[in-house]
Amino acid sequence: MQLPPAIRPGDTIGLITPAGPVMNHLHVQEGIALLERAGYQVKITADLSCRDGYLAGTDQQRAKQFASVWQDPEISGVLAVRGGYGSLRLLPFLDLEMIRKNPKPLVGFSDITVLLNVISRETGMVTFHGPMLNTLSRSDAQSASAFFEALEGTCIYPAAVPEVQILAKGNCTGQLIGGNLASLVHLLGTPYDFPWEGAVLFIEDTGEPLYRIDRMLTHLHAAGKFAKLSGLILGTFTDNDNKEV
Repeated sequence: MQLPPAIRPGDTIGLITPAGPVMNHLHVQEGIALLERAGYQVKITADLSCRDGYLAGTDQQRAKQFASVWQDPEISGVLAVRGGYGSLRLLPFLDLEMIRKNPKPLVGFSDITVLLNVISRETGMVTFHGPMLNTLSRSDAQSASAFFEALEGTCIYPAAVPEVQILAKGNCTGQLIGGNLASLVHLLGTPYDFPWEGAVLFIEDTGEPLYRIDRMLTHLHAAGKFAKLSGLILGTFTDNDNKEV
C-alpha cells in the first residue's frame, strides 16, 4: 500500500457528492469556511444542489464529477460532502487506472466506505476514513486535528483514546480495512468485495437499530469473514435516536 502525496495549506481540496444530495447547505458553508481558515483552497467542480431523488444527480452526473476532481491538476485532495446512498452505483463507472495515475487523499465515511475500500484495493493507494465536509465543522477538536494531521502526513501514531475497551487481549498486524458496517455488507458477493484474510477490520454505524446491526454482524459471521481476520476494532454504533446500542 502506498500513501498518496501529503497536502499542505495553500493546496486545493476538491469536493465530491458521490452519494446522497446536500441536505444542509449551512453545514457545507461552515465546512468550507473551516478549510479556508486552515489555509486551504476549496474547489467545487459541479453544482452541489444537483439532485435526482435520493441521489446527488444521476449516476452519470456523479461519475463525471468524481472523474473531473481526480483529473484536475489543481486539486491535491478529495473530500466527500456527505454520505447517504449511491457510492455502490458509481463503481462500474470508475476509471481506476486514471485514479492510480493521479494519487490524491480521499476522505469520507458512511456510504463513502464503498469507494474507500474499492479504490484502495484496486489501486494500492491508502484512503482515509474521516470527517466529511458537512460534519467537519461539528467535529470535536481531536477529530478535526486528526483530520488535518492525516492529510498533511504529520500523524505518526493514533491519538490515545482513554475510553477504548479491550474485549480480547493480544497482538495483531494486518492491513486496516472497513468503515461503515452496512456499506461493507453490501459488497459481499459482488466483484468489489475485498480480501479479508489477515486484515484488521474496523466497523461502525449510525442510525441503525440493534436488530439490524445484529443481522449484519451475523451475515458477516455466516459468510466466514470474521474467521479470516487478524484483528477487529469496533467503533460507535447508534440507533435512530443517536443512542449507543
